Amino acid sequence: MLPNQKSSMLGVALLLTTVTAAKPLESIFIPPTLAQATPTTFPLPTSVPSGTTVQIDGSSSMAAINQALEQRFESQFSGSNINLNYSGTPAGLQALRDGKVDLVAIGRPLSQEERDQGLVPVSMGRGKIALIVSPDNAFKGSITVPQFVQIVRGEITDWSQLGGSPGKIRFVDRPDLSDTRAAFRNYSVFIQTPYELGNTATRTEVDSTQAVAQQLGKDGISFAPANQVLNQPNLRIVPMHNTLPTDPRYPFSQPFYYVHRANPSPGVAAFLGYASSDSGQKAAQTTETDPASLGLNPAILLAAGSAGAASLNAGAGAGSSPSPTGTASPNATTATASPNAAAPDATTTAQEGSQAIGAAPNNPNGQNEGGIPGWLWWLLPLGIGALLLAWWLRRRSTPTAETPIAPPTSPTPTPATPPPPPPLMTPTETDGSLASRAGSVITSDR
Repeated sequence: MLPNQKSSMLGVALLLTTVTAAKPLESIFIPPTLAQATPTTFPLPTSVPSGTTVQIDGSSSMAAINQALEQRFESQFSGSNINLNYSGTPAGLQALRDGKVDLVAIGRPLSQEERDQGLVPVSMGRGKIALIVSPDNAFKGSITVPQFVQIVRGEITDWSQLGGSPGKIRFVDRPDLSDTRAAFRNYSVFIQTPYELGNTATRTEVDSTQAVAQQLGKDGISFAPANQVLNQPNLRIVPMHNTLPTDPRYPFSQPFYYVHRANPSPGVAAFLGYASSDSGQKAAQTTETDPASLGLNPAILLAAGSAGAASLNAGAGAGSSPSPTGTASPNATTATASPNAAAPDATTTAQEGSQAIGAAPNNPNGQNEGGIPGWLWWLLPLGIGALLLAWWLRRRSTPTAETPIAPPTSPTPTPATPPPPPPLMTPTETDGSLASRAGSVITSDR
């Protein structure tokens, strides 16, 4: 093979490597919101020093889980104290950055920017979002997802449009800081038709189910974390698609997390170890089906968030939650943030898809919870190029068998026929191979 042909062959190999890798890499760089969190593990404590105090602030949507874990942790570890406050997710996260609290309970994923600030989430599963009315409301029917969208946007204005008795509809919305409200924007129906309020809507000033209940009257409809309104005598849950929130097919839900800073104190680690243990995860899941069995206080659940601007409960701030010398004794068994944390919605997601209400692929909060690092995919074209180059060099170094030439009968011998060029993989073939792998990555992440 002539030198210029060798150079051309090498150039073609490298060019095809770049071209074939471009399309798959583009498809592999999925939005960070599709990635799944690597479970954070904490040892399950066998004992906690007396006087251990943990300050928790954040979203009122976590009130049921907070109350369930507070009662059980304090009961199991005598002398411990879990202080709860609900100033909202934005204020809670800022307090965590400032070292004023130990943990923040939130009802949405962290953004990448928040993660870059050293904040770490621990998943506590997902919870349903229930539609609610007053017991005095005459409507006793079921609502579909498209109808709910129309109610929000003020396109359905009368209960008779839903099969009820004639009468105006008021939609009672929550403030912008509400994690429960923000969860709707992650669903395809509110991407196709944005979450925009119509003329029939009013809004509460605080993110509190109690504040919502006070505004419902006989004509209002709103929403709340289901675990706050199950078995509440002063509220009635509206079925959606003829199901209730205790049914996995009930459409809407939101994620729950505890957020801590890197290197949490022993007291925080002990609480998270208990929260992520089988016992803690079971308690969190029970709030979704039978909160009454956990002995939760219904009045406290409703009032959570009503005093959002109130100062924190008495007690020192973050870092002093456990006594300085107190270290929770870890059990030999490590409690992992349960893999079932996202499971309650696995069935829902599939069924939501059949009703065209599946979670949207993009999350405005910019969640990035692990997954395959982007830099790893950049190595693919280099690896393919190296393989092609090695193949070419090996082909070049392999001697080509020459046909014996009879004694020359003419002044110029006939040159040997050069070997055919190597069968390079076409961009389409390579793209198909890598794209199939990219598809599996995206599918698994979803």
